Amino acid sequence: MLGQDHANYSMGLFAPEAARAFTRTDMSRLLHEAGRQAGASAAILESQPFDWDGVPNPFALLSHQRAPNSGYAVKLDGFDALYEGQFSKRSRQTVDRKERRLRDMGAVEYGWAETRDNRLALLETFFTQKSRQFAAMGVKDVFDEAARAFYRDLALLPDDNPSQLRLGFVALDGNVLATFSGALCHDRMGVMLSSLTEGEEQRQSPGGLLLRHQIEEACTAGVKFFDLGVGQARHKDEWNNIVYPLFDSFIALKPQGLILTLPLAAAARVKGVIKANSTLWAVAQDLRKRLNSRDG
Repeated sequence: MLGQDHANYSMGLFAPEAARAFTRTDMSRLLHEAGRQAGASAAILESQPFDWDGVPNPFALLSHQRAPNSGYAVKLDGFDALYEGQFSKRSRQTVDRKERRLRDMGAVEYGWAETRDNRLALLETFFTQKSRQFAAMGVKDVFDEAARAFYRDLALLPDDNPSQLRLGFVALDGNVLATFSGALCHDRMGVMLSSLTEGEEQRQSPGGLLLRHQIEEACTAGVKFFDLGVGQARHKDEWNNIVYPLFDSFIALKPQGLILTLPLAAAARVKGVIKANSTLWAVAQDLRKRLNSRDG
């Protein structure tokens, strides 16, 4: 999924030693040669981190600009200290009250889909929930059949494969209220997918309760980072203690490539300004919803 719409961080795959050794000239030559072989006029490289685990991203040596979005993660240690540091006493009491109310409604279960059938069933639940969320937002459902097949393949990878999609859920009387799913690689849990169901149970924030449970579990297991991915969201603001600035590169490989790179770079800068202003961002979201509803 490198550089694809479903990818969070669009960084190239480099051996650490090579990434540290590349020069600006090296990267320019490599990119232009790749463009020549592909017949491309421009290179559009978005949402790239400047470095990863201390290893520099050599594409940052080339022309770039700040991306409209950032990445968010939680550096883990002892859960109690982390939780108390991120949430006020009043906020923690609110979370506890919501969990009690949810338990008053029925049997609450936090868990991971373990068997083949359970993984496939939970993934279908995610697709259904996410499709409804997209419709309510007035945006296109990005999970077409090719994407769904890809995620099914990830979910069915062997348990010892770090690329396996681990599917987490919270359920009430067997009905899935929310999902958070991702991959555990080395010492980092990376969230890829999340969804919520509809209904009165949402007043008790089951997604937030599930995330707290998973982060506590990760702390106990000795995981060092819980990566929440790219793009701002309330749950990320609540939990993150690491923000990864990202950059975009819009590089013309031929003169005619400027026809593409110049407007795209300008549009990305405008998007960054809008997203940084809560009022403008709310207006933009409402306008997008109206336009998509009309097109539908």
